[in-house]
Amino acid sequence: MTETIAVALITAVSGIAGVAVGALFAFLTAKSTRKNEYEKLLYEKRLQAYQEFSTACGEYLKATDNAELYANLLVSTQKVYLVAGEETYSYISIISLLLRDASPKEPVSQEFKDTYHKLLNSFRMDLSSYKGK
Repeated sequence: MTETIAVALITAVSGIAGVAVGALFAFLTAKSTRKNEYEKLLYEKRLQAYQEFSTACGEYLKATDNAELYANLLVSTQKVYLVAGEETYSYISIISLLLRDASPKEPVSQEFKDTYHKLLNSFRMDLSSYKGK
């Protein structure tokens, strides 16, 4: 009889341990899946914002006296702020300040152009850091 109780206890304990390990594995898998989904969504939003900014900036550089293009550039700048990585955030901040201080009908400064090229490189670095491609 004692052996029967011991076998039953061992069976019960191993069953409980199996359930616990299964629950832990399910939790870790779900957490990993959520993280991957978040990274994919962030990548997509960054790509969209960066493309929109690049297009708006390119159009603005061709016609700096156009108020509509200037407004589009400011809107796209704000979208980049929302998804930017740390380095990109610092460059977009400089671009934003330079735009604020710019005078219409004047060509953009060399500082703006230099910062814009650094910003584009930072965009590439942000997008290449995505691991789930």
